[in-house]
Amino acid sequence: MLAKARSVAEEHLKKHLYKSASFWAEKALVLSGNELQDVFLASQIFYASGEYQRASNLLQKNSQYQQSSLLCYLLAKCHAACKEWEVVLTILSFVNFEATKKVDKDLSKLTGIGNVESSCLLLEGIAHENLGTIPKAIDCFTAALKADVYCVEALDHLTSKHYLTADEEKKLIIDLPFNKQCTHDEEAILLYLYHSKAKGCKQLSNSVLPSSSKELENCTDVICGQAERKTTQVGYSLTRKVLEQDQYNEDAILLHVSSCVYQKKSTELYALGQRLVSNFPDLPIAWYTVACYYLTISQYADAAKYLEKVLSIDKMFPHAWLAYGLSFADRSEHDQAISAFSNAAHIMRGSHIPLLYLAREYFHTGVTAISIRFVKKALTMSPVDPVVLQEVGFLLFHAEKYPLAEAYFKNAIVNLQTTDSSSSQMWEAVYNNLGHVCRKQGKYNMAMQMHKKALQIVPEQPSTLTDIAFVSLLMDKYDDAITFSTRSLQLRRQDHLTLLILETAVKQASQVSVLPGVDLAAHQTIKKLDEDRLSTSTDMLIGRESMPSTSSSSFHSDISEEC
Repeated sequence: MLAKARSVAEEHLKKHLYKSASFWAEKALVLSGNELQDVFLASQIFYASGEYQRASNLLQKNSQYQQSSLLCYLLAKCHAACKEWEVVLTILSFVNFEATKKVDKDLSKLTGIGNVESSCLLLEGIAHENLGTIPKAIDCFTAALKADVYCVEALDHLTSKHYLTADEEKKLIIDLPFNKQCTHDEEAILLYLYHSKAKGCKQLSNSVLPSSSKELENCTDVICGQAERKTTQVGYSLTRKVLEQDQYNEDAILLHVSSCVYQKKSTELYALGQRLVSNFPDLPIAWYTVACYYLTISQYADAAKYLEKVLSIDKMFPHAWLAYGLSFADRSEHDQAISAFSNAAHIMRGSHIPLLYLAREYFHTGVTAISIRFVKKALTMSPVDPVVLQEVGFLLFHAEKYPLAEAYFKNAIVNLQTTDSSSSQMWEAVYNNLGHVCRKQGKYNMAMQMHKKALQIVPEQPSTLTDIAFVSLLMDKYDDAITFSTRSLQLRRQDHLTLLILETAVKQASQVSVLPGVDLAAHQTIKKLDEDRLSTSTDMLIGRESMPSTSSSSFHSDISEEC
């Protein structure tokens, strides 16, 4: 009867018939006199049915649970489900794998569950993560992955929240003890799959799938990895392809939401958010999608409200902290924005993105020294990211170090060409930035070329038309200045700077028609206009990211804003 009770309980557990399973598991407990095998079976059933306290009570009533690391792990899982993280760490601290080796071996034969050292390390890392001790969490996740190279959850925690820098990710994957835990072909497969998940690996050139496993290139996580490394439009197409197959894949949803926000697809975001909230009201990604919809339509107060809900569910959601900061930054509430971006930086230790946001907010508050410090750190972490190079150029511009600023903007253009970026906003911003730097150095022909390239990328952009009109005015091409400033005013009426350029160009043109050359007063007006350019109007077209991206490689400028 004992054997029958056990087998019936296990069969009903597999069928998710928890009431029947717990009924027969309790009978097995009575018949065996609470043997560890039956304590584990009953506790596992209670845990699977969501009765975490019941499972915990059963385990603790049988003091023998301390003889098995498997039972200690299950007890810790029960308290983790109740978010009792301090208790989880206390339980795991008493686990001695050497002392429980014999009992674990016997239980393993009966349950089919092997060594749980990696699982304990993973759970310990999750506890530290929720308690905010990120360095300890990183150590635990790293140790868990090394103890079991198949423990993808440990790798996910390290990569999805940007705990490691790009170099640290690569080193971790290379140093994993594959040869001790898997065959040569399995090692090649794991290297390929793990490189696809690593945020810092821009390509998979060093990882090749065996010919017998080429089908794995169509896995959803591999496609999501490709989406992160591609342009916004291509990435959007790839994530949409994944969601057509698996509409609730969280990794794909996160990437897809970023792409939708970037491309202003508010209707699609609204529909996705509605569907997610209806089906998964307890998942943070559902409310995050709703918040992103409100960010897209510039309803920042509503976006902040929903992001607060996201963070109440999962305070370790880094993208929510970034978006939360943006909801304040776009309302010029710099202190709250700095606080949110600081929380994001605390979590995303391997990413330079929060540092750039912090640098920008400190710049807006006039604390240039701190702004420079954050940009320098971001440059150290990602020396070839066009966004970082653009921010460095921006600060050098305001420090009036124009030749250096020009070099950084040119470097940003070079790296845009090598990062597979087709972001029109990013290209437009960097060309306009370079045009401003050239204008400041008196290189008017080159400045004109840069602004016209920007206009080709985003036609009829009012700010770019004003830039061209301004340079035309400085080059004494008054007809062009009048033409371009008029076009700009047709799109953006009552812009003070454009009106001033038009007024000055008309005045100068009328003087030239009477007397050749330009009088001293006119030159002084132009000079004053050039000086005012930095302090009063659109001097630098800084790329404003509408949403945090999931990786630095696809994190590009979105809205050119006036500084």
